[in-house]
Amino acid sequence: SFLAFEMSGFLAASEYGQNEIIEKFIQSKGFDANISDEFGQTALIKASITGHLDTVRLLLTVKDINVNSFEYLGRTALMIASMNGFLGIVESLLKVDGIDVNAAESNGCTALMFASENGHLAVVEALLNFDGIKINLFDKWGRTALIRAIVSFNYGSFLPQPASFQIVEALLKVDEMDVN
Repeated sequence: SFLAFEMSGFLAASEYGQNEIIEKFIQSKGFDANISDEFGQTALIKASITGHLDTVRLLLTVKDINVNSFEYLGRTALMIASMNGFLGIVESLLKVDGIDVNAAESNGCTALMFASENGHLAVVEALLNFDGIKINLFDKWGRTALIRAIVSFNYGSFLPQPASFQIVEALLKVDEMDVN
């Protein structure tokens, strides 16, 4: 149908940061900002994957946008931006009322775990400064953000990321950190 074509165009525009086109879709009758593709990726998730900060900011102005929607692996826009080290996107998402900073994907990983594991110190610090962050959550293998920062997986091997030491330090400074 025409509506399905229109929405797939909206998703493509969001993935490629085409803000002028996105604005036209937002003004269209029957527009749904939370439509997703076959992988469950919404426009907000696609823009977060590709790092289009201005697109994320534009999408966050849309009434009723679901900032906690998740794709087929259970990852939210916040998790994906944290995993990729997109600080501006993380900061923009953290400003939204109702953001679930402690949401966990299918393996129990949170945004903090992804940022810690991938060596994104500035993102870890932004997440740690968010009121309500739970730093002692476990993934399905029993690993916390601290353990993930220490082990720092890198493309399936155990190679430490450059910022791993600083991330471990930042996590250990948090009073609520369970070091045992």
